[in-house]
Amino acid sequence: MERIHRIDWERPAESLLDNGWARDEFETTMHETLFGHETDGSDAAFETAVHGWKATLRSLGVEPDDDTVREALGTQRGSRPAAQLKASVVNADAVAATLAQAGAPFSNMVPGA
Repeated sequence: MERIHRIDWERPAESLLDNGWARDEFETTMHETLFGHETDGSDAAFETAVHGWKATLRSLGVEPDDDTVREALGTQRGSRPAAQLKASVVNADAVAATLAQAGAPFSNMVPGA
């Protein structure tokens, strides 16, 4: 497990590969899974983050302590506002229109619909 010397956090998966890890040796987890609890303080978002972090840590050879993970993540729970769709998606209007036209369940994904 001493293979990693430096992780480039802009490209963490590539850093692992560059340091000799095989693609199937580590978990790839979506940003929303790991950090969604920061903008959505719900129990569901928090449990998703706990599960995601524990799976990621295990895949890197670290056996996570549930209480420690929960304590660390709990300090950030609901700590920042969610980004507005237009701030994070360049073509937000086109995406919203396409989802609205697609009907259920996709039309339910349009903010304010």
